Amino acid sequence: MEHLIQKVFIFTQRTNCLPIGPSSKFLSLAVCDLALSFGEGSDGNSSKRMSRPFGVALLLAGYDKLNGPQLYFSDPSGTFVRYKAKAIGAGSEGAQSSLGDSYSDTMTLEEAEELALSTLKQVMEEKITTTNVELARVTSDKGYHLASNEDVGAVLERLSTNVPAAP
Repeated sequence: MEHLIQKVFIFTQRTNCLPIGPSSKFLSLAVCDLALSFGEGSDGNSSKRMSRPFGVALLLAGYDKLNGPQLYFSDPSGTFVRYKAKAIGAGSEGAQSSLGDSYSDTMTLEEAEELALSTLKQVMEEKITTTNVELARVTSDKGYHLASNEDVGAVLERLSTNVPAAP
């Protein structure tokens, strides 16, 4: 694992030299390549590579200056595809259907948060609470931000009272 962390550190240092920074697609490809190397031995010997990298599936969200918001899905084979909205994991078929029906490019961030949590609410077996779900935002001005339990609670409260998001 230490070897993988070193690769990420070196990659990050190199890409910071680019004049506008790396694109989300470029970063997604790098992460997919990294996920494929999870199966290598600790000495980096690819002849000891496992046939599959632990079944890793990732959703990668980012914002780049050229293309705006980006969302990529990487499957265990290392293949990556860009999506506007994507669900993975248990219940993903129903969640993906709901996202496909409700997502719009014109949604506000608050509306997108409500859609994400209402979709989870529909497909989760247990009741959705601030302790069993996390919400993160990726924006052009603040980058990545993990919402606090209070922020998640506020979105859940809006959902339960059917109060629309503030404009």
